[in-house]
Amino acid sequence: MDIKNKFFSFEDSKTEIIENEYELAIDSEIDKLKENIASIEKLKQKKPVWTNPVPIYTTQNGINNVIGCYKVIYKLTNEVMGIGTGVVANRRNRHLSVFRNNGVDIIHPNGTSSGSALAGYMYKFDSNIDNWLFSWCDVGNKYLAGSYEYFLQKKYSPQFNKLEMAGK
Repeated sequence: MDIKNKFFSFEDSKTEIIENEYELAIDSEIDKLKENIASIEKLKQKKPVWTNPVPIYTTQNGINNVIGCYKVIYKLTNEVMGIGTGVVANRRNRHLSVFRNNGVDIIHPNGTSSGSALAGYMYKFDSNIDNWLFSWCDVGNKYLAGSYEYFLQKKYSPQFNKLEMAGK
């Protein structure tokens, strides 16, 4: 009898483990998608409420931990120049800090960086921070917020966005 046939080989064992992990990953993603679908279905009844545009540096109540969409508006023309998504306060703070750094990514002492292409474009377009407004809405679901961002960018065609990056 061939020894390969008598014993379970290491290669067979690795393949079985990899296939098992793959199936676990699929089941996990299906469960997450089901949860997201249920969450989004509930949000169908809730319409987004946008805040009035305020200077981008203005501290706003209710913005912390909000998953939503935001618009960056050029005050002199009232044109929407950028649209984004994420944890709104974090995104606003990132754009603000990079803008205040002359539109250049911030390099931290440990070598990591905090960047914002949007803030760089804003700064190059008009370096007066008083000319930039910020408006946001609570979407309540990361996946829905990404899709909403895409359709908002399609509608407004903001100068500082690339549609293919929407919802990423």
